[in-house]
Amino acid sequence: MLTKFNQTYRRYLRFIHRVDQYALPITIANALGQIVVPYLTFILLGWLLNTVLGGTSINAIIWPLAGFLALIFCLQALAAAATNYFERLSMRLDNQITTMVADKQARVSLHLFNDPQFRKAYSAVDQGRMYFGGFDRFLEGNVTPVVNLILALLVTGTVIGRLFFTHSTTTTTLAAFANSWLYPLVLVAIIIVPIVVSIITSRIGGRIMQQFFTSNVQLNRELDYYFNHVFSEDKMGKTLRVYDIDNLMGNHLTEVNARSYKNNAHTYVKSTRISALGGTTIVLVTGAIYIMLAIKSGTGAIPVGTVVMYAGFFTQLISAVSNLLNILGWAPPLNQALTATIDFLEMPDPGANGSLPIEKRRDNKYQLEFHDVSFKYPGAKEFALQHVNLKLAIGQRLALVGQNGSGKTTLIRLLTRLDQPTSGTITLNGIDIQKYDLHEYQQIFAAVFQDFKMFALPVVDNVAASAHPDRARVESALEIAGVAERVHRMNHGIDTPLTRELDETGEDVSGGEAQKIAIARAWYKDAPFIILDEPTAALDPISEYDIYQHLDDLIADKTAIYISHRMSSTRFAARIVVLDHGQIVQDGTHASLMAEAGVYRDLFNAQAQYYTKERIAKERKNADLVYE
Repeated sequence: MLTKFNQTYRRYLRFIHRVDQYALPITIANALGQIVVPYLTFILLGWLLNTVLGGTSINAIIWPLAGFLALIFCLQALAAAATNYFERLSMRLDNQITTMVADKQARVSLHLFNDPQFRKAYSAVDQGRMYFGGFDRFLEGNVTPVVNLILALLVTGTVIGRLFFTHSTTTTTLAAFANSWLYPLVLVAIIIVPIVVSIITSRIGGRIMQQFFTSNVQLNRELDYYFNHVFSEDKMGKTLRVYDIDNLMGNHLTEVNARSYKNNAHTYVKSTRISALGGTTIVLVTGAIYIMLAIKSGTGAIPVGTVVMYAGFFTQLISAVSNLLNILGWAPPLNQALTATIDFLEMPDPGANGSLPIEKRRDNKYQLEFHDVSFKYPGAKEFALQHVNLKLAIGQRLALVGQNGSGKTTLIRLLTRLDQPTSGTITLNGIDIQKYDLHEYQQIFAAVFQDFKMFALPVVDNVAASAHPDRARVESALEIAGVAERVHRMNHGIDTPLTRELDETGEDVSGGEAQKIAIARAWYKDAPFIILDEPTAALDPISEYDIYQHLDDLIADKTAIYISHRMSSTRFAARIVVLDHGQIVQDGTHASLMAEAGVYRDLFNAQAQYYTKERIAKERKNADLVYE
């Protein structure tokens, strides 16, 4: 068990050193600063009492006293500086680890990100840091008490030795006891009492908090869901107001709050009892120590000032032992939280195992091909894709067509490595895409997904998605996406934040306007592959027509893949692939597919009323009037 303990703490210390190499030296300096001054204060008080009670004149003690006070003042100033550095270190360390956790979430493959075990691991990290603190608390709670205990043991051992060899000059019964070997044994026994009590209470307290931590992980996941999703999100707000007539969700939240309150109250009652036992024991033991020292002083063995000084030393020892044992008792839940953090950061990502760099090509000659690819979502009974073989021609415009659930979006998720094939392979220039570095591989795609999101940041940052945006290119992207005029009407143009979530000067945009900004973002990235998954779903027919009018500028010489339920988009594609129940059932041009019976012709004819020449001509005429 000791070996496991050492391994665990060494792992924590190595991790801390890796994050911040100055963490340990600053922590030790802070610990020494907190410990040395109290001992010097006890020494000063003891010396001052002995000197004054011994009849020494004020003039004789004024300069030594001034020197002693100056020393304490200087050490106190150094201790304050060390504490200041430590507090800044704690904030810096916490911020660095918070950034590492956020970076881990942002960079792992989506396959791992959506894994329930990954979400559970993150929840353990989040709840652990919330309730028990992080590595800064580990440093403060372990290094300082250990240094304090080492110094207290050295000082107390010296004091007990001196008491044993300092004899009383009287012949009373108390003097005989004070001079006997029994005196130091009784003194040591008194000191051991709070240590034993601390061991018991710390273990019980540790178990209480570990149970509290374990039970609260799930409770806080539920509370987070209700507070940060159900009652906070705009889409949820609409649903609640239309459907939640009898306050279903409110009742669920009340029930979770009741369980949380019961769990917290139960833990608080138990913890209070344990704390009361420990506190009472220390008060009683401190009184017993004063009595033991008073016996020595009353029988002439030591002066009164030495009683005060030694009592201070003994209480420092008791405090050091109690603090350390208390920390060790409460260490399991804290250690559980720290281990959860390191395990989370070191969690392997099978979806990002590749390491090959992507060849940088100016001609965008990237050949992607599906080889007998099948895919089944975790827990699903049926395959979402089955035995797909598909080669994407370089520079080709490809439309994926099919009814809902046919596998169109799944195919895109596999292509962009948001998921991994259950069987079969996808290759880029003849190499399995899983062998490429995930981040580099995903940079060859620019995508507008169905469920795209905008950041609560300025338009320029949403479009560039970069800390160093090319403002001229941002303007061009907005122009091509047909949203430049709307952005220029905003309070601060492209520097206007979207939504007021983080900035009161921000502006809200409609779903269609947001979708155009998402399209501008895809163009700005200038990737060799552009994916448009329902790119005009939130647009009216006229706005959709305007987007397609700029399609040549948007796509240029890139390989483009469209997914749309509006069959009009297929007319802009040189090749149309039709999926049905996860399989490719047709592959050809608009003309060839309309010439044969099949899914494509059925789908197109079902929407034919929207694509008559007269209606299209009318929409184009209206569009020209709007956007001229």
